[in-house]
Amino acid sequence: MDFPILKDKDLFPDNDVLKYALKDDFKIFQEFETTITNEVHKLVGEWRYYNDGKAWNYKALYKKKTVFWLSVISTGFTVTFYFNEKNYKGIFDLSIEDSIKDDFKKMELVGKLHPLQISVKNKNQISDIQEIIEYKKKS
Repeated sequence: MDFPILKDKDLFPDNDVLKYALKDDFKIFQEFETTITNEVHKLVGEWRYYNDGKAWNYKALYKKKTVFWLSVISTGFTVTFYFNEKNYKGIFDLSIEDSIKDDFKKMELVGKLHPLQISVKNKNQISDIQEIIEYKKKS
C-alpha cells in the first residue's frame, strides 16, 4: 500500500498543488472529479486535513452520507469505499471488473467495515467507480 503524499497541513491541495503531486494523472483526476460531481451522481467533495493520518484527504459526500475517500499517493490517487456487514455482499453482484471484487475479498477489516480500495490508473476505471458510487448511495 502506498502512503498519502499530501502531508503539509499548510499546503491546501488546490489545482496547482494537485498538478504537481499527480503529474500525468492530474487529467484523470480532473475527469474523475467532474464525473462524480455532475447531475447524475451529485456528490460534493471537500479536502480536509486529518490529524490521525497526517495527510489531506478528499471526502466525497452524497447529502450527508460519506460515499468514499480519496488520497493522493506517489503513484497517483486511490479511492476507498467502506461497507458494513449488511451491504458489503452487494458489491459482488455489481457488473464491475472481477479484479476489483477479488481485491475486495482480500482486504482486511477496518474495525467492522469492509474497505474497497481502487488505485486509479486510467480513465476506464471511472465507469466501475461510478457503479460502486451508485450502489453506495443506495445502501
